[in-house]
Amino acid sequence: PLRAVHWNARQKRQRSREGVLVPPGAPLLAAEHVGSEIGLKYRIDVPPPGRDPNLYLDFRAARRWLAANSEGRDVLNAFAFTCGAGVAALAGGARHVTNLDFSQSALDVGRENARLNGLPAGAFECVCGDALPALRQLAGLPTNTD
Repeated sequence: PLRAVHWNARQKRQRSREGVLVPPGAPLLAAEHVGSEIGLKYRIDVPPPGRDPNLYLDFRAARRWLAANSEGRDVLNAFAFTCGAGVAALAGGARHVTNLDFSQSALDVGRENARLNGLPAGAFECVCGDALPALRQLAGLPTNTD
C-alpha cells in the first residue's frame, strides 16, 4: 500500500497532452525514510529537484533477478550508485560483492543499505573510482587510450 510519495517532477516528463501532471494524493515522504522491496530495506532520501531518491526504481527487475541468481557467486556491481544491486545479490547468497562507483557519498548510502539488511560487511566491498578505467583494468586492458 502507498503510504507516502516523493514527487520528482522533471520538466520534460511532467507534461502530457492534457497539461501538467500533478502528484497523486498521498502524504509526502519524510526527509529520511527506509523503503522496502522484495523484503530488503533501502534508505530513501528526498533529493534536490531533478535527482533520484537513492534507488533507481526502473532497476527493480534486475534486483529481483540478482537476489534469485547470485548464490555462491562473486558479483561486480559497476556504476553501483547506492548499491541496490549489490545488496540484492548479497542477500541472495553471493559470496562477495564489489560495488564500484565514482561517488563516495553514494557508496556510503550503499554501506548503510547493507547494514540495514544485516549483511556481512566483510563480503560487501565498496570501491570509489571511475568505473570505465576500472573495468578495463579488470579485463587486463590498458587503462589509457592515448
